[in-house]
Amino acid sequence: MPVFFKARDSRAEALLQIAIQSVLNQSCAIPHELLIIDDGSPVPLESLRAFIPELNDPRVRIIPLPLNVKLVSALNFGLRAARYNLIARLDADDAWRPGKLEHQLRVMAAEPELTILGTSMRIHHEDDPSKDWDEIRQGSWDGIHQLIAKLGCPFPHGSILAKKEIFQFLGGYPTDPVFAHCEDLALWSIWTRFFNCAILPEIYLEYRVHAHGVSSQFENSQRRGSRIVMNRYYSLHLEPHYFDGYAYFSKKLGCGLNEIGKLFYTLWKYYPGVRVAPEDLAIVRKLLPDRPIIAVDDFSTPGHEHFANLTQPSDYLV
Repeated sequence: MPVFFKARDSRAEALLQIAIQSVLNQSCAIPHELLIIDDGSPVPLESLRAFIPELNDPRVRIIPLPLNVKLVSALNFGLRAARYNLIARLDADDAWRPGKLEHQLRVMAAEPELTILGTSMRIHHEDDPSKDWDEIRQGSWDGIHQLIAKLGCPFPHGSILAKKEIFQFLGGYPTDPVFAHCEDLALWSIWTRFFNCAILPEIYLEYRVHAHGVSSQFENSQRRGSRIVMNRYYSLHLEPHYFDGYAYFSKKLGCGLNEIGKLFYTLWKYYPGVRVAPEDLAIVRKLLPDRPIIAVDDFSTPGHEHFANLTQPSDYLV
C-alpha cells in the first residue's frame, strides 16, 4: 500500500483507517504483513499512529522513503521489500471485503500454475452515490484476453493476488514515464501473454472514484499511455486459446507451465528471432507473432547466429 499525505486531512485519514482495517480483518492462515510505503509524505505516516491506531498493529510495517518518488517507484520499492511469496495490492482510499484473501488463497492452492488472480469490484462515486455500481469481471486465461480487448486493463489493481517471482521476473512495474499512470495495464499486457491468470466474479474490492484519485488527476496522461499499450496489444492479433501452445511445450520439454512462460518471455524479450523444429513452427508463430520464427531441421547449421534455438529451457533460463 503506497501512501502519500500532503497535509493532515481527516477524510484521508478515515479512509486510510478503513483500508487498513479491511486488510487486517481478513482471514489468512499463512504468514502475512501489511507493508505500507510512505512515499516521502510531508506529514510522515509515523506521526499518525495516535490518530490511526491500526498503524500500531504488529502486522503493519511502515517503510518511509526520504523523497517522494511517485507511485510506480513506490510500488517497485514495495515489491523488493516484501517478505513473502505472494503480493496483494491496495490503495489507501479503497478497501477489501471480508473473505477476499481466503478465497483467492484457496483458488491459487488448487491451481498451482495460476500466477495472478483478480476479483470483481464495487465502484463508489464520491460526488454522486447514485452512480455507484457493481462491475463484474470473470474469466480464465482466455477470458482475460477478451477482457483486455473489451475494457483495456483486465484486473482492478486493488483486487489482485499474484506471485512475487513473476513480478520480479518481469522487472516489476514499468518505469517508462509514458506508462506512469497506467503502469498496471502496461504490466498486465505482458504478464497475461506469458503466464496463467484468472479473475473471480465475486466482488471483493471497494473502489472509490473521486477528484483526488490518480485516474481523475491524470486522465489525459493515462489515456495516452493506455492507447499505446492497447495499440501494441491489438497489433499482435492473438488467436483464442493461443496459449494452448504453452501446454504443448510444457509436455514436450518436461517443464511446468510457468517455466515455459518464462522461456517464451525470455525469447521474446532478448532475441530478435527464434529457430524451431518444423513441426513446432505454427505453434511458436502463434505464441510469438511479433518475432521472426524460422524452421530448421538441424540446429547445428550455421546462420542466424543471433537467433535463439528452441530446444531446452535451461539454455535461456538462469
